[in-house]
Amino acid sequence: MGRKQNIYKDSNGYYFKANLGKDPITGKRLTKTKRGFKTEAEAYREYMVFMLNQTNDQVVSDSYSNENMTFKDFRDQIYLDWYKSRVKPNTFNPRRYCLLKYFEVFEKKNMRDISVLDVQIFQNKLLSSGVCGSYINLLCSLMAGIWDRAKIFGFVEENPFRALGRIRVEKKKINFWTLDDFKVFEKSIFTTNLENKIMLHENLSQTEYYDFFHYLFYRFLFFTGLRFGESAALLWENIDLDEGKIKVLYTVGNRSKKKSEQYLSTPKSKSSERTLFIDSRTILLLKKWRYYQRCSGDIKLVFSHDDVFIDGAWMGVKFKRLQEKFGLPRATLHDMRHSHASLLIHMKENPKMVQERLGHAKIEMTLDIYSHLYPTENFDVVDRLNAISGRE
Repeated sequence: MGRKQNIYKDSNGYYFKANLGKDPITGKRLTKTKRGFKTEAEAYREYMVFMLNQTNDQVVSDSYSNENMTFKDFRDQIYLDWYKSRVKPNTFNPRRYCLLKYFEVFEKKNMRDISVLDVQIFQNKLLSSGVCGSYINLLCSLMAGIWDRAKIFGFVEENPFRALGRIRVEKKKINFWTLDDFKVFEKSIFTTNLENKIMLHENLSQTEYYDFFHYLFYRFLFFTGLRFGESAALLWENIDLDEGKIKVLYTVGNRSKKKSEQYLSTPKSKSSERTLFIDSRTILLLKKWRYYQRCSGDIKLVFSHDDVFIDGAWMGVKFKRLQEKFGLPRATLHDMRHSHASLLIHMKENPKMVQERLGHAKIEMTLDIYSHLYPTENFDVVDRLNAISGRE
């Protein structure tokens, strides 16, 4: 392979020399040199990061031909490094996988040559192969982001992925439990005998211990509306058991698919960082759980046996088995979040309160997801109008 452009070698190792265009006042050529890299690849990576962070984004185009930039070159040499520095690992890794898996048809093409027709054919092929419309929209949204970035550097003039628009997708049906469903679950797993033993701090068998743990975790999801990752990352230091409130400050991050590479991450958005109050029954059970948990040591995570994050896949499997065992409606762990929203709506809480407890960035998101759960609102409005208009 030939030497990478703008990368040089001297007696001290490799270095890069970046061309920053001309000084607008003096007209002199501006350059930036950085030395001390052990390998050519290291120097090249630092060069790319430096160029992408310049206030004048157009300088990157000085290093490449606008007419010959292939999608593969832009994706691999420019975009992915830039994108990685701006999102969390658990966002970057699956989206990088998508960009490498699905777009081979575009890799050798010049970006300027990819047309709206090419995108339409690509969408049609995915649809005919059974890929759902919402996933195709996600893939095309990722590509649209790449073209937006390429447009900044002058590699393309138009964005065919935005010009075509999105595929119309039917809204997915939301599954949720009612309060009656939860009570059936509660009576089935949290028996009177088990409850009495827990309240008296009696020794529990292994089966009783895990029944208590699973019941409390699923109850917590149902009565708080937290996402699984937020609940799994909850720390005792973020719960005030006296005042009955919790601070949602973290979620479980994943650097890879390996469980050993999970870490405490900030929530998915700023609005997800929130404080909410919890019911007194859940508070009491959390106090009892802490008593039993402390028998295993000083554990910082609320829902953990050994200060290791609980396994989401296993908790989902266990939940499914319990539903089948007790004859309950099918629901996922995330459906407990929907169940909490449904419970609040049934209690006639206003949408703003629902938004704040769920940690949605905008109330429009809350209304879009749960508008169908307000079936009586139109009748209520008519009743109020009739009352003030004098009609019977």
